[in-house]
Amino acid sequence: LANFAELDHTKLKSIAASVDIAKVHEDAAHKAKAVAAGYSIEDAVALTGDALTAIASSTKDDLKAAKEAGTSLNDHAGAAQIAGTKNSDNAEIDTAAKAVKTDAKAKGSVYTQLVGAAGFQAALESAVKVAELLLTDRVANTEEDLGNGLNVASLSANGYNAELIRILAKYGALGSKGSQLSEAVLGADFKAFDRSIGLGTKVQPNTSYYQQFLTQLGARALGSSKTSNNIFNVSTSKVVLSPGANITFNNNAEFVPDFLEAKGDRRMAIVGAAKDMTIKGNLNIKNSNKTENGVLVLGAADDLYFRSEYSSANSADYNGDPSVVSITNEGANLALGAEDTMRLVNVSISTGGNLAIGTLNELHIGTSTAQQNTLSVGNGGQNSDSDNLYLYAHNLIQVNGLNITGRVDDVYMEAITINLNNVTFPMHSEVTLRSRDGTLNTGSTAFSNPVPGSVNMTNVKHLKLGNIALDKATHFNGGPGYYASKVTQPNDTPAIQIKKF
Repeated sequence: LANFAELDHTKLKSIAASVDIAKVHEDAAHKAKAVAAGYSIEDAVALTGDALTAIASSTKDDLKAAKEAGTSLNDHAGAAQIAGTKNSDNAEIDTAAKAVKTDAKAKGSVYTQLVGAAGFQAALESAVKVAELLLTDRVANTEEDLGNGLNVASLSANGYNAELIRILAKYGALGSKGSQLSEAVLGADFKAFDRSIGLGTKVQPNTSYYQQFLTQLGARALGSSKTSNNIFNVSTSKVVLSPGANITFNNNAEFVPDFLEAKGDRRMAIVGAAKDMTIKGNLNIKNSNKTENGVLVLGAADDLYFRSEYSSANSADYNGDPSVVSITNEGANLALGAEDTMRLVNVSISTGGNLAIGTLNELHIGTSTAQQNTLSVGNGGQNSDSDNLYLYAHNLIQVNGLNITGRVDDVYMEAITINLNNVTFPMHSEVTLRSRDGTLNTGSTAFSNPVPGSVNMTNVKHLKLGNIALDKATHFNGGPGYYASKVTQPNDTPAIQIKKF
């Protein structure tokens, strides 16, 4: 007022002519709304520009709730600004990008100082465009439907990889613990959120390095005896990903993982769903390369379904006795993985080499009525030894009716609790069953009344011991933590071993 008092009529008229009185009134109303909600006049007057505009989307009740929650007026305005900005037409990617913006804003001046607000926005916009390409639903009948495979070089072609990984983590494409996993793998620079880092500077030369992060993923650690084994080494440059949001294989789908047809270096081809993968019927994976230098991974960051989504509407696929779904891999090694519970009901899987099935929750094979389940390994390959079957679940493996066939060397199962009923292990296989406590429970009620943390077996046979159900007192030596079958294989290894973690 003192300043205005010094102005004459002509100067006042000149100033007023350049002022949008309606805008002045509108801004004042938003500031008054904030004061009415309990914020100070000083904080309200300090609001300017985009922050003030963002307050327009907040009601007095919104502002009052923010005040009661201890949120500053400026922070609330920033959150409202983020919420009001559309980043993508894909609602889930838009939500993920907004969550990344919120994290960036929490870093405040540190991020702005090193990257610049405009630099961050450009990085985020670029990452959103890449995410939109990666996170699309795919329905596959042939390999063309899966799109082009991506490798480390193609994903690290620009400098915005940190923002892309942050979006993927918030979206859920890296599992429910994606943010923690990303921070652990990419290190302090990523966690600090103080610069835009390139993925190419962080990628390690081989896959064995990443096994140390299994616990961040939500799995149990392999242990140094496994991680130091050269058999786990695959060059990261020899890993290819075919991504999608939800990926569905139609019945009788057939595809060729071209990347695995080359002989020589070890290779890994991944078909990865950021949400769910559904194998609706028979699936044939063709491969002219019969050497065991490659592995195909079918994986889902959430659920991997056979026939249909697990729901009451699809109860016949899970509670009845449906016709068998067959998955045939003409190449060597095959792996199936999901974060959530996996249910194989009358599912037959055959692969030329090793077979691995893993979930971070529970693995169910068969039901009381669906007993036509077969896992077959070692059916191909050239100049190869017998192959192995690996089953992993973080919490529970429950099998009711399973035939294990092929040239089977080792059978390995690991879960906190293992419940087996109507399972027969092949004559020449060495079987390791690893549970939390390494205890053994056998008999007619062991499966129906399992002991948590134990290996529970009802009508489980190993053909090396004859066609009779295994009994703890008759067929095993040892005690809690380690049991070994009295019958051994020709190399003096017990036919069956029960171990604790």
